[in-house]
Amino acid sequence: MPNFRILLLLLLTAVLPASAQVMIGPLPYLSSADSPFVPLPVSGYFHLEDFEDDLFNVPGVTASNGTVVGPEDWGSLLDSVDGDNGPIDGLGNSGRSFFNTSASVTFTFNAGILGALPTHVGIVWTDGGNPTFQAFGPGNVLLGTLSGTHADGSNYGGTAEDRFYGINNPGGIESIKITAASWELDHLQYGTLAAVPEPATWQLLVSGGAMFGLVWWRRQSRD
Repeated sequence: MPNFRILLLLLLTAVLPASAQVMIGPLPYLSSADSPFVPLPVSGYFHLEDFEDDLFNVPGVTASNGTVVGPEDWGSLLDSVDGDNGPIDGLGNSGRSFFNTSASVTFTFNAGILGALPTHVGIVWTDGGNPTFQAFGPGNVLLGTLSGTHADGSNYGGTAEDRFYGINNPGGIESIKITAASWELDHLQYGTLAAVPEPATWQLLVSGGAMFGLVWWRRQSRD
């Protein structure tokens, strides 16, 4: 008789490579534990910039504009990722973030410095107008666009509205662009990581796992 426990384990741990880019978000985000990238195996490099050293100094990426701000700059108006100041308490005005009043900012990745373009890139929008996130591949080809409608209209550091925007593209990501009336950002993260299974793959894994689990349970019940 087949060992259904082994079959179930193999099915649930199988990871099929994604054949195309996958746009991710907007997802609620209160700390780095909420990053969809953190659980993935790193195949080359992974960097997360939280700006908490008051610098934008992760390697291989530049921003078209913006500056690091902290409590001494904005006080109660600051909106860092909630967990950067310790406990999750609904406020982000004790950490640091990346801010500008211009209409957009573009983060561009340098394959020469990094060794390869990142396959996964994400950033957290924490305040400002409702954002649009765009990702571009090699040759500045648009890979995809995400738009959010989660801004709460308040500039006083509330974190319930904070959202993660990201992309997985096996062919590499050359840049990302955030457009909003004004913006405050945090937790820029990028790297070469294992592929995220496509939605159809997750569906197959879950439904197949449920089927094997049910068959195994019935067989065990009869033994």
